[in-house]
Amino acid sequence: MAIEVQNMKTVLAIAPQSLGSATAAEIEVDARGWDNARFLVLVGAAAASANISVAKIQSAATTGGAQTDITGAALTAGTIDGDSDNTIHAIEVDLTDKSIGGFLSMVLTSSTANVIEIAVVCVLSRGASSPTSAAGRGLTTEVFA
Repeated sequence: MAIEVQNMKTVLAIAPQSLGSATAAEIEVDARGWDNARFLVLVGAAAASANISVAKIQSAATTGGAQTDITGAALTAGTIDGDSDNTIHAIEVDLTDKSIGGFLSMVLTSSTANVIEIAVVCVLSRGASSPTSAAGRGLTTEVFA
């Protein structure tokens, strides 16, 4: 019998990085075959006066296609700032909405030179079929205890 977490896939959406006065390089997430995407923004150290001015999800119908904003899939500007050390923020996307393309990207922009340590993972759930291996669940290593 599968454990519920085995019916999910975890995908890196933005690799861990120090972000200041730039837009993070996103990694396209292939969400086809899944009903839900949860983007988790993982914040490490945030310098005083640091600020994320844009944190939103976009979608495209094809891989590498033109991305468009998903209505409501954004954090308010300044939610992630110099007071955000060691926090986690989430954006949920209902992929059963047929207006949303199957290829997703997180846009994350810092408006200040003050650095924020940041990474983003996307957890896909309620899939059409369950992954049968750690690699299928997007994991390098998986241990059960």
